[in-house]
Amino acid sequence: MKQVERLKLLEIIDNISNAEKAFSLLSPEAKKEFEEYANKFLEEMATSRAEKNIKPSFRSLTADPVNAILSYISDTYPDEEKEQYPQTTGKSEIYKYKGKEFRYNFDSKIVEYGFYQTKEQLQETIKKEAGGETFSEKEIKLIFGKPGWNEIDSAGLSIGSWYDQERRNDYLDEYIFMLEEGISCLTQSEFWQNQPKSKPKKGKAR
Repeated sequence: MKQVERLKLLEIIDNISNAEKAFSLLSPEAKKEFEEYANKFLEEMATSRAEKNIKPSFRSLTADPVNAILSYISDTYPDEEKEQYPQTTGKSEIYKYKGKEFRYNFDSKIVEYGFYQTKEQLQETIKKEAGGETFSEKEIKLIFGKPGWNEIDSAGLSIGSWYDQERRNDYLDEYIFMLEEGISCLTQSEFWQNQPKSKPKKGKAR
């Protein structure tokens, strides 16, 4: 795909409401090339969520097309542009930001949010929280995680945005806000569901 058409794809991100209009500006060859890539990308995202038993949310449904575009643009950079990135495959080192841990998957162009713990840290957590109760290996994994990296959530991000620290931090600021907002809504929902239902006051019959 030519650079001028790659820039047209970026117009979709700038104005998602005009996605069809921006897409219509591409040549037939460029449309076919991008559609094949996007279909595969979205299918892999859906499969990954299904394997992790993650239900699609409004955020994922609206963000996935944009992430497909960002990933496509990143993957189709000319070779000379790829040389500016020291790493283009595998996983990045853990990036700690505002008390949270993130890792970048260069192969899938995804930011992973999670936490890392050693075997010793896991055993210490179980000892501290279990209170003498014993758990099966499956229960331990579900409740306390496993040694090594534990992924909690993920979101798409282009390799260029990951390497640009200012853009990376701006993205993570928004991502953290969305994560905390989701947790807040869930907590409030559970709180009100657990509240005892008030009984109607008995009054004198008239």
